[in-house]
Amino acid sequence: MFTTYYSNNINILLNIIKIQIEKNPLRNPLTSEIILFENCKNFSQLIKINFSKILGIYSNIEFISLDKFMHDLFINIIHIISQDDLLYKDNIVWLISLLIPKLIYTKEFINFKKRFESKIKNFNFLFQLSTQISYLYNNYQKYKPELLFLWEKNKIFNSLNKENEIWQAKLWKTILIYYENILDKKLWHYGKLYNFYQQNKKYKNLKYNFFPERIYILDIQNIPLIYLKLLDKFKKYIEIHILMCSPSKYYWGGISKYTSFNKKNVNFNTLLSSWGNYYLNNINKLINLSSRSIESFIKNNNLNLLNNIKNDILFSNENNPKFKKKINYLDKSIQINICEDLYTEVKLLYNNILYTLKKNQDYFLHDIIVVSPKLELYAPFINSIFKNKSIPINIYSNSENLKNLNILNKFLFLLNLPYKDLIPKEIFFLLDDNHISNKFFLDKNDIEYLKYWIKDLGIKSSLNIKKFHSVSFPKDQFTWKLGIHRIFLGFSLNQDSGIWKNLIPYNVSTSLSQKLLEKFIYFLFTLEKWKKKFKKKYVLQKWKTILIKFCHDFFPKNKFINQNINFILKKIFLFLNQGLNVKYNKKISINIIIKKANFFINKKNKKFLFCINKINFCPLKKFQNIFFKNIFIIGMNNEFFPIKKYPFIFDLIKNYSNNDKSLFLKLIISTENKLFISYTNNNLINNNLSSVVQKLLLYISKNYYFKKTFINNILIKYFYRKYQYKYKQFFYNKKNCIVKYNFFTKTKLIKINKLKIDNLINFWKHPVKGFFNQGLKIYLQDLNNLKICNTEPFTINYLQEYIINKKILHTLVLNKNINNLYYYYLNNGILPYGHYGKIWWEEKIYKINQIFNNKFRKNKYKEKVFTINLNILNIILEGKIKYFNYKNNLIEFEPKIIDIKTIIDLWLKHLILCANNINNKKINLFIYGFKQTKYNFKFLEKDKAIFLLEKYIHGYLSGINNPIFLPMKSSWIWINHCYDKNKKCINDNYILQNQAKKKFFYYWNGNNNIFNESNDQYFKKLNFNFNEKNWIKIIKLINKWMVNLLYYSC
Repeated sequence: MFTTYYSNNINILLNIIKIQIEKNPLRNPLTSEIILFENCKNFSQLIKINFSKILGIYSNIEFISLDKFMHDLFINIIHIISQDDLLYKDNIVWLISLLIPKLIYTKEFINFKKRFESKIKNFNFLFQLSTQISYLYNNYQKYKPELLFLWEKNKIFNSLNKENEIWQAKLWKTILIYYENILDKKLWHYGKLYNFYQQNKKYKNLKYNFFPERIYILDIQNIPLIYLKLLDKFKKYIEIHILMCSPSKYYWGGISKYTSFNKKNVNFNTLLSSWGNYYLNNINKLINLSSRSIESFIKNNNLNLLNNIKNDILFSNENNPKFKKKINYLDKSIQINICEDLYTEVKLLYNNILYTLKKNQDYFLHDIIVVSPKLELYAPFINSIFKNKSIPINIYSNSENLKNLNILNKFLFLLNLPYKDLIPKEIFFLLDDNHISNKFFLDKNDIEYLKYWIKDLGIKSSLNIKKFHSVSFPKDQFTWKLGIHRIFLGFSLNQDSGIWKNLIPYNVSTSLSQKLLEKFIYFLFTLEKWKKKFKKKYVLQKWKTILIKFCHDFFPKNKFINQNINFILKKIFLFLNQGLNVKYNKKISINIIIKKANFFINKKNKKFLFCINKINFCPLKKFQNIFFKNIFIIGMNNEFFPIKKYPFIFDLIKNYSNNDKSLFLKLIISTENKLFISYTNNNLINNNLSSVVQKLLLYISKNYYFKKTFINNILIKYFYRKYQYKYKQFFYNKKNCIVKYNFFTKTKLIKINKLKIDNLINFWKHPVKGFFNQGLKIYLQDLNNLKICNTEPFTINYLQEYIINKKILHTLVLNKNINNLYYYYLNNGILPYGHYGKIWWEEKIYKINQIFNNKFRKNKYKEKVFTINLNILNIILEGKIKYFNYKNNLIEFEPKIIDIKTIIDLWLKHLILCANNINNKKINLFIYGFKQTKYNFKFLEKDKAIFLLEKYIHGYLSGINNPIFLPMKSSWIWINHCYDKNKKCINDNYILQNQAKKKFFYYWNGNNNIFNESNDQYFKKLNFNFNEKNWIKIIKLINKWMVNLLYYSC
């Protein structure tokens, strides 16, 4: 028996089910009540809890999807049909991919051939195309079974898309012939099942005892007509209740006149006619169904804006534009918020949920739901803002799911081994997972050691251990092979032993290190083994064996692995078995398995299951007709909703009703108290709001009004990122205090009793940076300059180049073997790759020789180290100063053009050496750089040197507490332009000062990285404004700290 129920309230439909279960229990108490429900697992927990309030127990209720119920029903009642005999989208994919390459040269496929002949040579494309075609056949059996019947009789449906129907008919007939001749069985579809049952309903072997006593079809939209016809044949055996949630009590399928299921109505509602067509799919089918029909529609009593709109839809009614309905301006039942960015939108959501819970103490957390058409985009912000808060949430990216996803991503990564370079970063991506590292007996400490070794060895390239027993340069530069050979050599020779066959030994200590290396190399060889294996093609049965061995090699046996890796592996085996069932015997690459594994992993980890007593975050497409007190919709941007759909061009039935609009209508009907809508738009000129929400706003403006204000002024609010601070005050006990924070004056003064020479010098090279680094312990990095290291670099950064040049100079000055230094950098993976590295090295040697030329080369040098321990201003100044002896003087070579940083370094060291000069012996310091630049200072008496040194130490103490805004590069340009070397003072000439000022600002505001000191991160952090008053301060600072650099120079 069929009974159809209609209501605008899902709770009424649920109560009907409850009453039926309570008053008419099943004859067999051990059998389960069956509820057929869309996305049956998503909201089943909430429905079960709802049932338990009346029934007291809900364990005997089973939720099943309609497709699965129909599929299982026929397998159970018709003994000649097995699971593989029924047409299912996944069952025939392999067969289609097997048949298309053979059929493409037939006359029926002539149009198909023009478009796809070259493309299907790529098996990945062929399989993807076959999957799409299998989905079409699955839809045809549900929504147009007569098509399949016609094709079986070699007839063509009168279709506008005839050229595509011809080849689909040929392919379908070939599939049936293959099943009969090769697989020796029939392929059943629902149309054929219907005919079989019609002709054989008295057939003794039909197992009617497998029919359930009663089923409830709860609010399933667009039920296939063939399902209803089949169920109609079973109504003698099954008590069938169809419960439909309808937005209106009147039928709205006509153009100008509407009839109720029992009454006439001539009214019209634009929202219903625009958004409600998807609901009509079922209503149109059920009207012609022989059944008992019961209606139970309820008017919404609370007359706020939201319920007024729901009542308009319910009665298919609209207000007269001349007599709009007045709404209280305090009404907040519908709220639309425009936010500057995603973070602000989620922060606003969080604050609104807090406010809602505070104002409604009777709410359970699951009375609120958050839905979004683009939830994956918001998930990181939701986790960030809601984490460590008192509100528990349910979102697919929670910590447990992320933990599962982590191991599954490792599994996916390993399947992709043929396409991975396996650079160090990728190796440790795998080993950072405890399950994989434990499989190879490596713990966290082992991995930390390995990371240090790999970095120190300079390994950057991919894993390639062919011909492992020999190493050659430059081919094996940066490689794992070179690194491992150096470690092996280190077990026999000391690092100080020198070069052996162009290799420098790398020493690791203790026998533990040898065991660790052994385990690590075994891991590398295992990766290499599977990388080679996965590059080959195998038949499906062979792949199953290979994948079992692969999982055994990388993953241990435990409950966690069984729940994740083995779960996905079983899904892959099921997929491969579908190919084996149709006798697919061609070899395939791992690509198809990777794609399918990726699909299964995404499906597993993005599954939404409703949780009790949590704020649930639900993808919009998963939402069902269930009442919630408050519904929050985020991400209602026009590019996200309605979702852009691109129908498959071969589809002959074009069954693409706009479900998105019906979803929005469903959200309105399912909201009891408040509908909160938000979206992002940082450009108020272009409206980025979803067209569906715009339709709602237009409807409200035509039918309602707020006293003395516009609709949009009440409903729509704008929020910017800065709003959150204001909002915070509302929730935290209204502590409306404004904190005025002075960045410098509130800082506690730093006092020191020891000072390292390097710290003093580094401060004066960049006083503002010194304030942040040494005063505040803050280190800034320009994100624009951050670069990802190349795994096989052909360039060296500026700092590395400077250090190498320094080493080259040091080696040449002390007359050491320059080749040893070359092989040191080559072994450590620092030089550019290959012959380019050799050319680069030779170019550096040539350039360095321009500084250390024949003039200097004829002398012998000895490095002199001064150990300093001076007491200045009750501060111990300590450190070492290194120079070379040269003709009774001290000399240093700098592999760059001498600039202000080099000069300030030389000046402070000169002061320290003169202040530390016990015998008052004359000291001359010289420094030489590129392009024949040089600098030196006059000898200073000890007292004079101490006086000047105290001044700079005083400046240091002041500068680490309050910044000295002295841009060294620009200031050095200024003072060099206007300093009079003859008079030993700054020239105040107006014209000269103007020129100097222009040069200063050229370097300060320059348009490139070299001349653009204002772009320095530390200056930008101070937000310094250059006005005339500040310019005078800069001049005073230059006079105070930089004049000495010229006054005492030679």
